[in-house]
Amino acid sequence: MMKPESFFKKNVMGALAFTVLLCTPQYSEAQTPSREEELRTEALMQFDRIEGLRNGQIPKSKFATLDHVWHPEALYQTTYTDTDPLDIVMRRTRALFDDLSKLPENETARFKDDLIRFEMTVRKTRDPEERKKVYMDLVQFRRELAFSNPLLDFDRILFVKHKKNPRNEPFGDHMAGQYYGIHATKDNEGLFILENAFGDSPTANNLLEGKMPEGAYLSPELSFDGNKILFAFTEAAGYKPTVCAEEDTAGYYSYSGFESSFTDKNAWHIFSVNTNGTELKQLTHGVFNDFDPCWLPSGQIVFISDRRGGFGRCHMGYDGGAPWFSYTLHRMNADGSKMERLSHHETCEWQPSILHDGMIVYTRWDYVDRGFYQAHHPWTTTPDGRNAIALHGNYPLNWYDRPCMEMEIRAIPGSQKLMALAAAHHGQTYGSIVIVDPNVDDNDAMSNVKIVTPDERFPESEYGYFCREASYSTPWPLSENYYLCVFGYPDPTAEDKSVENYGIYLLDAFGNLELIYRDPKIACLSPIPLKARPTPPVIPDQVQPLPVDMNQKRWNLDRPHLLTEAKKSIKREKYDPGIVSIMNVYESRRQWPDSTKIKELRIIQILPKSTPGRNNPPIGYGTEKNARFVLGTVPVEEDGSVNFYLKPYVPVFFQALDEKGRAVLSMRSDIYVAPNENLSCIGCHDDRKMAPPLHSTAIAMKRKPSTIKPEMDGTAPFNYPRLVQPIWDKHCVSCHGAGTKLDLTGTIDEDHWSVSYRNLRPYAFFYDGGGGYVESKTYPGKFGAMASPLYYLLEQGHKGVELSPEEMRRVAIWLDCNSDFYGTYEDTEAQKRGEVVFPILE
Repeated sequence: MMKPESFFKKNVMGALAFTVLLCTPQYSEAQTPSREEELRTEALMQFDRIEGLRNGQIPKSKFATLDHVWHPEALYQTTYTDTDPLDIVMRRTRALFDDLSKLPENETARFKDDLIRFEMTVRKTRDPEERKKVYMDLVQFRRELAFSNPLLDFDRILFVKHKKNPRNEPFGDHMAGQYYGIHATKDNEGLFILENAFGDSPTANNLLEGKMPEGAYLSPELSFDGNKILFAFTEAAGYKPTVCAEEDTAGYYSYSGFESSFTDKNAWHIFSVNTNGTELKQLTHGVFNDFDPCWLPSGQIVFISDRRGGFGRCHMGYDGGAPWFSYTLHRMNADGSKMERLSHHETCEWQPSILHDGMIVYTRWDYVDRGFYQAHHPWTTTPDGRNAIALHGNYPLNWYDRPCMEMEIRAIPGSQKLMALAAAHHGQTYGSIVIVDPNVDDNDAMSNVKIVTPDERFPESEYGYFCREASYSTPWPLSENYYLCVFGYPDPTAEDKSVENYGIYLLDAFGNLELIYRDPKIACLSPIPLKARPTPPVIPDQVQPLPVDMNQKRWNLDRPHLLTEAKKSIKREKYDPGIVSIMNVYESRRQWPDSTKIKELRIIQILPKSTPGRNNPPIGYGTEKNARFVLGTVPVEEDGSVNFYLKPYVPVFFQALDEKGRAVLSMRSDIYVAPNENLSCIGCHDDRKMAPPLHSTAIAMKRKPSTIKPEMDGTAPFNYPRLVQPIWDKHCVSCHGAGTKLDLTGTIDEDHWSVSYRNLRPYAFFYDGGGGYVESKTYPGKFGAMASPLYYLLEQGHKGVELSPEEMRRVAIWLDCNSDFYGTYEDTEAQKRGEVVFPILE
């Protein structure tokens, strides 16, 4: 038993003083505390935090309940069992001991007697000051117990020192904005290896000292054999456009000086280096952001890049004139050659890692006909990009009933579960640590999710906007109950309680936190055990991902050159189609309307946004919505089966049509195929865990795949003046002409659209999303034409007007396609005149 007097001698005020120092930008060597002082202060800071959580002064997550927590010992009881932090730490230490005792080759026997003595002392000690002394001794004991964990079979940790975006820089405080090189800062960042990690004097060595220019570091990754490191780096040169964005009279942004303002010095590039610091190589080049690299079992590298082309739809575009690009999943060889695009999704994706079965798991932002909050959750795909599918969370009932975003997804060793970070939409990748079980039925809320850190609220789901007080990030699972992570305390000197400094910690499921290393000058990020780990199986390629032109350049977005320069750069090569098969469209978790008979499937291509800036241009009534290209329809057989050819490398979604050509059900996501890929699903919004029926039983599988039949003029590309304005001109303007209360003429108004389009808004149907929330599932028969007052008015023969079946179908397509006005983002003046304008990006 250790001595009854406290191992630590100083008072609680030292904790506050050290907290202030932790968050001070300039920290001299003379101020650096000794290891003993650092650990003493850490213990006192934890004491204050535990007490604040216990008594309610620090808010806990609303999910801090037995139903949602991963382990009950991590909760803060309000009963007599938790009278102070000592009680809490004691029961958590006992839980740690009991769990470690179950592990092979554990050393818990030598701790047993001392643990029992501590429990007896805690029960009999009543004086608050004496109890605090016992607490200080107990946390020292707990630390030695925690570091005896046989899972800590390594003593070196790979990590980066990385500064969060500046506190007063909102543009980097966004799940997309934080990953642009133009927002990165350089402040003593680097790639480090922590030596003697669990010893008395851990030392952080800069692996690239003197080998790299000053800059910012991000997303380190270790090879499976533990010998090679990938990381992202930028010189963080900032963004200085020669001419900033200017808004013209119509509300569109013009971006002069765009191309020259993005350089290789303000973009993220991927590098590799051996763990001994040799063979440093830059793998990606140019003005594109390449980051989040990850080794594939094959030795190739999967990563995130904005080379796909396109811009975010909800970003204002006034960040000093800087557009925000979309970035998606890519792949390349280990030497940076043979770059390929794996994902053709039109909105951002993040942080690929490898599952135990060799599949890629990553975070994808689904944003088709829904609000920006809707879904940023785990998806999986093969290493060649086939069969991208959501694991869970893609159809929330309410975004605030679960994590707003799940990032940093990693497979847990020895488990089918995943570790993730519950983060914010309007925030950086910091938040609360959760465990996701893909094998649990998804209730569109928290059924798949258990919270490891109930002391931390879910950012934005539970509090804040541009929230900066989140304490955890970059968890690395050692098992289901033990993890490395970074953790930081809110800054007591800041009104907004921002956390600026994060240390590396050992965290367990019971709520115990052990500081491993902290640099008082700058935050740590992404700790990874520096050791070999099992290599997952190699999944052989079956399709050819889209090759990327390694010499491509960003387009000059000065508007007069947009069409001429961009179109010349496009190579419209011919690729073999893929095949899409649906066994039975009626297989759905949603209830179909009575007597529903589906006759066709409408295939709609989602177009990446080729113009920067929010609603630039406004495609239609719906804020921040997609432009779309109706490829056409294919037949649905009597048994609900569908089989058709689909052109490769483009994102599409489907709508199930009734005999009148109206959409009864619609996807709120997208899929894509590669040449000669065979993609199949059971039904529409089906249970992804259902076993598929035999192909031989489906009628559509017994014949050659259908070829998509184009729809009428004005759908490909979509164009309101071509598609439906002729109907109003023929049947309606005689009564609803210029000067009438409901003017349905095609006159272009002073803003973006025609007079008829603007006046029909109350009678159309559209998903908005400017307010952030739109139900992410469609309700069969309750959207589009079937939910539009206009369609039923025309169907009944308003004032004796009878439209032909083709005209009614035109109206239905318009309403089913979110009642859009434009079909592409380019040359809106020509589109207003009813001219065909093909999209630049596919």
